[in-house]
Amino acid sequence: MKNLSALLFCVTILIVSCNPNKDPDIGNARSSFGDAGTLRLTIEAQKSAPGFLAPLAGISLRDPSATDFNGNTIQLSAFAQQWNAMPVSMVRHPAGTQSYNITSVQDANVAYTQTITIPQMLESPTNDFTWPPQLDINDVDEWVTANTGRISLANEPPNHTPELWANGTEYAEWAESVYEANPNLQSKMWIQSGKPEVAKYFSLQSQRIEHQQILSATAFFVSQGRLPARIITTHKISPDQPADYQSFYEEIIQDYKDYFGSNVQVCFQEWNYRDNDSLTAEAFSSSGAFLINLARLKYDNPTVISGAAYHQGHAVGGTHIVGLTSANNGTWFTNGFTTWWQDFVGLVYWGAYVNSTVLNKPATVDLAVIENAGKKYILFANRSGAIVPFPNNAASMTYWGEDMTKLSGSYSNALPANSSGYIELRTSRRSWWQRLFNRQ
Repeated sequence: MKNLSALLFCVTILIVSCNPNKDPDIGNARSSFGDAGTLRLTIEAQKSAPGFLAPLAGISLRDPSATDFNGNTIQLSAFAQQWNAMPVSMVRHPAGTQSYNITSVQDANVAYTQTITIPQMLESPTNDFTWPPQLDINDVDEWVTANTGRISLANEPPNHTPELWANGTEYAEWAESVYEANPNLQSKMWIQSGKPEVAKYFSLQSQRIEHQQILSATAFFVSQGRLPARIITTHKISPDQPADYQSFYEEIIQDYKDYFGSNVQVCFQEWNYRDNDSLTAEAFSSSGAFLINLARLKYDNPTVISGAAYHQGHAVGGTHIVGLTSANNGTWFTNGFTTWWQDFVGLVYWGAYVNSTVLNKPATVDLAVIENAGKKYILFANRSGAIVPFPNNAASMTYWGEDMTKLSGSYSNALPANSSGYIELRTSRRSWWQRLFNRQ
């Protein structure tokens, strides 16, 4: 009888030990972090496949053959290996404004992108390009290669070229002519439609009216089956937009659905913080918030959110993955934004998105969970000027903020002001018998 009692006691301990509600390992479903009444995150069991968010890690290039004072392009610089290893899924070139300066289909920078830039990049990105309206609509296939992704029909009409299209209907008619002239390329063609966020929130009334008009015109052509419901948009993170990014970007995507139907696809093919070349803490926090919200939206709307490209990959200024001090006679350099792209965007690129719910979220704080190489990370962006308490089971924290460089160390149960980064969650050390009876 004594032996039987001991055996029952051991079995009871084993069962209790294997209860997922008792085990702090973050591998279990529904792990929660944060105190009641404050910012709180619950990790759910559902997650995407690894690499699901990789389409959000595109880049845009204005001048792929830019050189330093020695005449070295990025591929010939001291940062060539670092640049070529960047987590990049798509290279957009020609970019928008620069496409209007192209005079021939035999463009040197287009050739450079397709034969040098992309082939040397380890992740084998695709090539999205903007087709300029000044070139012959029958020559589009001259730029098509085996790795061509999206073909954008012009850029930001009618803002840049009112002499070509006085209104949205004229742009839509031109886009339709290109679409019909190239039946074999129609599946790759995307249109520019105007931006719901500009139509609603931009400070200049004239631009609000222009964007509203082109949205309505292109939506009509799409409804008639004359153009595809595939939208390329350029997006500047702006002080004009509401402070709550989660609600704001949910609203934008719903607007696109309302205009173009529930099967619309949207690519944020050019995005950055205020189109500003000066590196600031706000560039880190706002860029991090944008990607966190786009990741959540893609998980919830996998076919609607097609991709995104940061503008730019390398150029003059500090808010690029690799910078140049000045055109032609400058020096290539790296900074905090380089490591931010490698590490923060790298988690987005390689990891799996893990579903989560967030409670008591301040408008200026955004969170998402990524799993990569067997570890879970909370991506965060805090756009406020204050530290935000967020107690959790963290092993460490890495962030970029007011020092504008990468900082790593132990986690102090709070999100730094004006920053974005990631928190590596701690895993418990479970014995073999716990793992045997409680696999997650």
